[in-house]
Amino acid sequence: MDRRDYERLCRLIKILIGLTLAFIWVNSLVPRAESQAMSQGLLERIVELFRALGIHLSPKSDHLLRKLAHITEFGILGAEFSLLLHLRDRQGPQGYVNCAFAGLSAAVMDESLQLLSKRGSQVQDVLLDFCGYMVGLWLCAVIFERFIEKRIDRDKFS
Repeated sequence: MDRRDYERLCRLIKILIGLTLAFIWVNSLVPRAESQAMSQGLLERIVELFRALGIHLSPKSDHLLRKLAHITEFGILGAEFSLLLHLRDRQGPQGYVNCAFAGLSAAVMDESLQLLSKRGSQVQDVLLDFCGYMVGLWLCAVIFERFIEKRIDRDKFS
């Protein structure tokens, strides 16, 4: 990988981070009724999929699905930040603190935006978002350090 490819990859990851944040925040601005309808529709599709596999679920609400969505979307965001952190070779303590702050800030912003859509804000969701983010950050860091880092010749980018 030459320097231009490396810079393009970093740019691509920054764009993915922006798109992920846009996805999260736009969904936070969706009114309560519309958001619940989307979750319920997705839940029905998931139940049908499991039923086709021979597993019968009887979901009573979409509450668990909504909480899993919080964890998943922020886990993806954490993985993206971790990848950028490693590509930029800034995985020291300060780099991780900066990433953690970015994740917590995104989670607080997400819940703040829900106030604008009159859905209400929950501290529990901020904690779920942040936990999902940190798991994504950590998992991607472990994968990067174990499998990918050895393949990148950092001397080319100095």
